[in-house]
Amino acid sequence: MKHFLLLALWLWLPGMARALAPLQPLQIAEQFVAPAGWPEMRDYLCCEAAGQARRETLGQQIPARLQRVCQLVQQGPATAVVAVELRDSLDRKDFYLHFSKEAGAWKLLAIRNLAMTHLGPPMVEILAGMTPAEVADYDQKHPDAGHAFTLGNLRLWTSADADIAAHFARNRTDFQQLLRLVQAAGTFPRPGLQPRTPASRPPTPTRPCTPCSASCFWPR
Repeated sequence: MKHFLLLALWLWLPGMARALAPLQPLQIAEQFVAPAGWPEMRDYLCCEAAGQARRETLGQQIPARLQRVCQLVQQGPATAVVAVELRDSLDRKDFYLHFSKEAGAWKLLAIRNLAMTHLGPPMVEILAGMTPAEVADYDQKHPDAGHAFTLGNLRLWTSADADIAAHFARNRTDFQQLLRLVQAAGTFPRPGLQPRTPASRPPTPTRPCTPCSASCFWPR
């Protein structure tokens, strides 16, 4: 009997320790975007996120058909960021969950997506719809960043993080060459290099997505 009790205690303690351990940002993110509800949600929200997610998690508002993939981007002593990818068979979209640590516990602080990317699709539509004569005229007026480069760059700018990572992997040699040129020159060399080496998504400030609704990230 004594040995049985010791065995039961040995099996029970690790599970109990896991249950009592504070959730990490990645765990909170996975719960927050999961299709099912999360009764403990309010315990892990603060500030802006607490004011937005009042009745439902973000995952309950996102269409059930979408797959959700969470990836830890950065975690320091007091702040963390988790990227969330929503995808189906046709498209991918990303947004970012920002966390802060309060009294030893991680809290979801805010939901963000990249600013100004909504300007990309209309510009892509205009450029993609140009006639050959309009393309030739565009190239003549913009010799340092022609039509093909600008259209490809805009598509990349508004694409999913996974697509950008794949683009860098495919063009690794070109980007390494560009890096060496920049390091040697002390600045971005112009003209003529940009059209041959597409840039990545330009750095932009982030903006809040208010209110906390799946429509901010994906149409229903």
